[in-house]
Parts: sequence; C-alpha cells; structure tokens
Amino acid sequence: MKVKYGILLVSILASVACKEEEEKTNNFSSAIPSREAITIQTPESQNHNALTIGERSEYYTLTRAITLSVNVLIVGIFSILEDIIALPPTTIDGNKAIWGPGDDGDALNPSLYRLVVIEQSPNIYSYTLAFRNKNLPENEDSYQNLISGTADKTSGVNDGFGTMTLFVDNWGVADGRNCGTGKLDVSYDTATEPQKLEVGFISFSTCEDPDELIDDAQYYYDRFVDGSGNFQFSANNDLQEGAIVPAVNERFEVRSRWDATGAGRSDVRISGGDLPKIAEIITASECWDSKFTLVYATIDPDFVDQNRLIGELADCVFADTSLPAKH
Repeated sequence: MKVKYGILLVSILASVACKEEEEKTNNFSSAIPSREAITIQTPESQNHNALTIGERSEYYTLTRAITLSVNVLIVGIFSILEDIIALPPTTIDGNKAIWGPGDDGDALNPSLYRLVVIEQSPNIYSYTLAFRNKNLPENEDSYQNLISGTADKTSGVNDGFGTMTLFVDNWGVADGRNCGTGKLDVSYDTATEPQKLEVGFISFSTCEDPDELIDDAQYYYDRFVDGSGNFQFSANNDLQEGAIVPAVNERFEVRSRWDATGAGRSDVRISGGDLPKIAEIITASECWDSKFTLVYATIDPDFVDQNRLIGELADCVFADTSLPAKH
C-alpha cells in the first residue's frame, strides 16, 4: 500500500508541476496582445462608390480604406508573434520566457527569430521580438529588434493596456527585401470603455511605395461594446500635386463616427501647404445610413466643389460637426 500511495503522490505532484508549467507559459504568452486589441473594426459594406444620394459615402469608403491598410500592415508584421506563442517556450527561467531562436518555416529566409518575454512585476511584462542572420554567431550583439512592447494585465480585463513599437527598417532586413523604413508606435487600452487604440507613423514607407514617405501620421480609435466607434486620422501629404515645385504638403485630417447600426458621419479638414491659393482651410462632411449609403454632404467654402452640397442635415445620425481634435 505504501508503494501505491507513493506512486499516487508522485503522479499528483507531476500533475501539479505540469499545470504550474502550463500556467507559467500562458502567463508569458498573454503578454502579447490579441489582434483585436491592435486593429480597428469598422462597419462593412461591399457597395460601389459614387457621390450621389443612395450610393455609398465617399468618406465612409475613405475611412474603411485607411483602417484596412493599417490593419493589414500591423497584422502582417504581428502575425509572426501569434505563430510563435502558439508553441511552448523553448526555455523558462524564473521571470523570463524565451522562444527560439528558430526560423519561420521558410528555408530561404536568411533570418532566425527569438521572442523574449519578461515579467517585470506581477502581471506587468516587457517583450522583444528580434532576429539575427543565420550566418552570425548566437550572441546578443547579433540580434536586431523587430518588435518591442510592454503589457499591463493587472486589470484582468481583456488584454489590459500596453504599448508596442514595430521597427519597419529591421523587418526589411530580416525578410531579405531590404525595403520599408521607419517605425510604428502603437498603444492600446482594452480595459476601459471605450477601448482605445493609437498608432503613430515615424519616417514610414513601404516596399510597395518606397517614395511615399509618411513622417507625421497618426490615427486614434475608440471602440464601444455595442459596435459603435470613433476614428480619427491625420497626415501630411501633397494633396495639391504640381501646384508648387518642389512639392509642399497639406495637412489632411478626418474624424469618422458611427453608431451600433453602422450609420455614421465623417468630418474633414484640410489646411496648410499651398492650399491658401484656394482657401485658408477647407472643411467637408458626409453622412451615411445603416446601409452605408450617402444621405448628406457639404463643403466649406462651397465654391470648391458644388457637387458636394447634397442631401439634408436632418438625415444625419450625428447632426453636429465634430472636426478632428488637435493632438
């Protein structure tokens, strides 16, 4: 009987140890936010675009285009983190877990990847995804950061809140394409209502459009439980191409709001650059219904585009103009 009890005790202890190890792994993995925390969810429509009553709102289309392009970019870079934490850590040593170094399954990729997650204090983490060339020795000097972040899970609500920096320059080196520049600074808060997301672009360009440098663009997003939301995007861009040589940038800002049904409103402000040749500031608005069809459009000064004076303000889900806040 003593032997049987001994075997049972060993079995129980092994089970406890296994559960503790699994819990440790889950705790470290949970430092990486879900993709829902770092992407924008806007209401969707597949209609075609035209600026007439009953057709899809142009500014709704613009809002969708901006959010989708940024979401695709972030998720494309972020997805490797998801793949890594789907596996158990290579090592766990006290308050540190390490995945890798290993490849991404592509034998032709010249890089090895390593994720390090450190629990700085209970439920507060820092993490770094880095790479090194396969031909370099295994030491700290061989690694370059791809993603670095912090996560505060003390609230116990959703993903908590945190920050993340994506180093686009290094991603271009890691995948062997040697293109793309700058970085993205991301912050999120999923523990409050509404949930919040901010993304800043610093000296940013992509492999697909290397000459289009985005040096001061930001977006802000509030997401409510009922599906309603508030989105703001601002960027410097040459909207009056060819008006002045060399080119100068105008400031483009848009705020879009929508309710739980998807009906919403966008307010736009354009200023600076060579715009004063036309007007000091141009503001414009559009409203759409729950089917994302245009119900109202206006512009000030109205001589800029007489075709944008259509519909009735009374049909807007939000009657008030809410131009982007100055951040």
